[in-house]
Amino acid sequence: MRHKNVVRVSDVGVLVDGRGIREFTEDELSPDGNNQYVIMFMKEIRKIFPTIKFAGDVFNPRDGVTYAKNNLRPNKIHIYTDTDEWCWGWIAYEDYKVDSAGDCMYCVYSRKIENNKYDYSRLQHHIVMTSKLDIAVRNAKRYLSPFNFKEIVDYSKAGVVQGVEDHERAIRNTLFEAKKPFQEGPSIGGLPQLFTELFHLVDSEYKFLSEEFTNQLSTLRNAYEHYVEHDKNPASFYCVRIHERRGHQLFDVIPTKDLTANSWSNISRLDGDPTTCTEETLPTDIMGKLSVLSIAEIGEYIHDVGYRESAGIFYVTQ
Repeated sequence: MRHKNVVRVSDVGVLVDGRGIREFTEDELSPDGNNQYVIMFMKEIRKIFPTIKFAGDVFNPRDGVTYAKNNLRPNKIHIYTDTDEWCWGWIAYEDYKVDSAGDCMYCVYSRKIENNKYDYSRLQHHIVMTSKLDIAVRNAKRYLSPFNFKEIVDYSKAGVVQGVEDHERAIRNTLFEAKKPFQEGPSIGGLPQLFTELFHLVDSEYKFLSEEFTNQLSTLRNAYEHYVEHDKNPASFYCVRIHERRGHQLFDVIPTKDLTANSWSNISRLDGDPTTCTEETLPTDIMGKLSVLSIAEIGEYIHDVGYRESAGIFYVTQ
């Protein structure tokens, strides 16, 4: 299940009307108020993960103003590296307790946390809190980590599902519109015996009195056959992640099956384990479709080719 509080790394630095999340270092925070505790927390975490970066909201929702560059006071510090698709989670020094207001505490938010003191629907279900810095650092070390490839599929599949569903909706709408000149069928995709008989007449080279009727019947038949053929083939893709390791371009590939079925249950849609390929070992059909998708817009779905989720994540039709 994708968590709405997880930030995509590509969204860091995208500011609209002064609002958004940008990268900063612990040295850019004002060392007063809660920030003094946040700074200590950030410095300790950097000792564990030397290559990480920090980012936070530059807009203060409480006061309705944008923080000055030298007066940043973000209430959530997102953690990531440049090679990640999503931030690992976030840390904070805030009061996130639900039952009563109290003192601020060191907080760690992660998709890996299941805090059963709180209902699953609450933000706090994925937060652990403590008043002690050393325990908070241990929590960060335990729960904050990059997304693995299966988790990337879990979080990225919404776009390709939407693309497939939009295409399927267009097919259904085409069939629905093609049926209108005749009569409404019992359901979308269901045709009365009348049309089966009419199709038989077309195959027998029967000449109808109305040329317009002949054209409408031909449109209906093509739409119906397209619908039936498409319905036989559920949406199956290869999810491909392109990345570099030691100067070499690598392709992580994992097959999926029928992504649009029960789209809320994601991991069960995986159809095997991931494999890592080089340019030489990647199957040519996948490489060919990646070439097409590489010039597509992020978020664009191309029927019979695939979907571009991000700069490095693609869904390629099987």
